[in-house]
Amino acid sequence: MVAKCRLVIFAFAMAGLVVSGSFPVGAETKKPAAAKPVAAELDQGDQFLAESKFYQAIKCYEHAYKVLPEKDPLKVRALVNLAVAQLSLGRDEDAAESMKTLSAKYPAYRSLQRTHLDAVFDAFRHAATHTDEATSLLSEGKTRAAITEYEEAIEHMPYNAEFYSLLALAYRTRYSHTKDEVDWKKALRAFDTVKRLDPLEYNAVKDQAVKP
Repeated sequence: MVAKCRLVIFAFAMAGLVVSGSFPVGAETKKPAAAKPVAAELDQGDQFLAESKFYQAIKCYEHAYKVLPEKDPLKVRALVNLAVAQLSLGRDEDAAESMKTLSAKYPAYRSLQRTHLDAVFDAFRHAATHTDEATSLLSEGKTRAAITEYEEAIEHMPYNAEFYSLLALAYRTRYSHTKDEVDWKKALRAFDTVKRLDPLEYNAVKDQAVKP
């Protein structure tokens, strides 16, 4: 669940890098001959990223980062774009770890312009205000109002699987009280979206995708 403390953690990781210069998602980086196959995988990750297929992009970037030599400049590109994909998909804690690793292991790149990452973080920051409000509303039994807040969060980050999980669980809770089949259909629709966006997130909540 997105909470203020996680927003603070990610903001702290972001603060480790000073914004200046330029580093777009598809930036050209000198590619050593030995790294060509991995460079192709990075290009594939960039394509997935451009198509908002963040789960697939993460797989490309994670593997590329793992196999690239420590001093290969492509490793930085993989790490920055990995953080973009992680945060877009709702894996904010993973994204924070990626950015902390970048700051700690590659100090020469502290001046990267993280245009795309900064934009995603800004969207996440706005979305988190809605999920925090939804959490408070749920604790007060105001399920309908909480659902509205989750929907607002999704407006800011439409591919965030965690937000859809929260929305699905809120509709499930509402159904447990109303027994309105419309609420249950909306819960299932949200669960299906989670499964499509991020199978790992779905595995964490799939046991809840049954009527209470």
